[in-house]
Amino acid sequence: MGMSFVTAHFYNAQNLTKAQFKKALADMMKAKGFAETDEDNAALTYTFAFAPDGKWITFIADTDETIRETAGLAKALEMPAVKIELVDSDFAELVIYDKAGARTDTLTLGDSYLGEDAPMGEPAAWEPFLCGDGAGAWDKVREIQDDSYGFVEDALRQFAPLIGMDERTVLLNENSETNEKNTLVMHFADSSKEKKITLKEAFFKVFGEVLEPLGFSRLKGIPGFARIVEPAAVQVIRLEKEKYPGFTAGEFPEYDPFKDKLEQFEVYISAFPVFSEDIDWLLSKKEVCSCYEDTRTIYHKHNTDPDKPYLKTLAYYNETTMFEALDRALMVVRDYVMPIFNGMTSYQSLIDYDESTIRPVDREPLYYFLDDLRGYVDKRIERSIKDLEVRTVFNRDLTPEIIIERSNGFYDKLMRLKNELKNDTGKFNEFIAKIESQKQQNLEYLKKLGVAVPDNDKP
Repeated sequence: MGMSFVTAHFYNAQNLTKAQFKKALADMMKAKGFAETDEDNAALTYTFAFAPDGKWITFIADTDETIRETAGLAKALEMPAVKIELVDSDFAELVIYDKAGARTDTLTLGDSYLGEDAPMGEPAAWEPFLCGDGAGAWDKVREIQDDSYGFVEDALRQFAPLIGMDERTVLLNENSETNEKNTLVMHFADSSKEKKITLKEAFFKVFGEVLEPLGFSRLKGIPGFARIVEPAAVQVIRLEKEKYPGFTAGEFPEYDPFKDKLEQFEVYISAFPVFSEDIDWLLSKKEVCSCYEDTRTIYHKHNTDPDKPYLKTLAYYNETTMFEALDRALMVVRDYVMPIFNGMTSYQSLIDYDESTIRPVDREPLYYFLDDLRGYVDKRIERSIKDLEVRTVFNRDLTPEIIIERSNGFYDKLMRLKNELKNDTGKFNEFIAKIESQKQQNLEYLKKLGVAVPDNDKP
């Protein structure tokens, strides 16, 4: 499976600076009845990345938004645009929109599903963008189109300089990391509507009143809280608004899903070692990674009694029930998550966390610090067998014998590592130095996100 995305690049023929483009965007939105605001109060957010020379300005958005907005932005900003749709790394369609927002030409690179019917582009349409001799540049375009590529990204990289775009800019998309210095992010609110509290503001209010006195810090750029607990844990509680609420008609008899316009959020929980190698992924501003668990799942794990109420509506809300929904999520955090978080005062407890509610990552270095590895593995076997008895339907191929065999193999592997480090001072020092270096890097990263970092930070 190759790469797929849709992105749009606007041609900055007027050589607008970042400040000038920001004013043009603000004026455009003002004409539509929107005023610039902060992230928490935003109804709309636009992100643009400027090429190093400023010649091209890339609209950073998801596929649907890019398709929906490109023509309108080209017209409103009076800037021609090239929209690139990359399909499974097989082929790319490059579509020109003129500064009136009209679609004027399409050019294909790679092996299109349309075969010989794929549009190949007209040189006159691309002439305003081509660098150097027009005819000679277009000959190079045809050479790229006639060549074959394992990944069409290579064709795009060759094509980019022909229109004055660098190789990195041509592949920028919603999943790309951008240089903060060259990135413009603007938030807008509908100035014609009465200001209402947003989900994010409500989350910070409801959860902040409980979490901040417990040492949690608000994360910058992420709707969430985090704290560091000695000796090695980072604990995170964060909010994610779901784009596509998933419920069916009749599931909520007290609601009409069309009339009441139900929306959905999830509050996600995780804990991981402070020396984790992928902390930028674990605390990504773009998405919640797989090591998090949501409060609804946590609640139902702790409430299997059929006589207890099943909180289907835990994270569903409308305008009038938003605070109630957040209070329900906070109840789960307070009653089920915080007792585990507060007990996470040792390497052993952080490892055990994986087998209780949450899913930490990068645990292997932690095992070195356990005083009784054999005792830990025996308890793990006991818990796994007990869990197997309760959840047999989910473990059809697993038996107690397999659990014991795998766990003992796991123990032997870890003991080899511990003995190797114990008997080799050089490897031990390298092991500790790597952990300490990664930890210090992560602490600096956490500081930038607004997390309070303790002074005693030895591994």
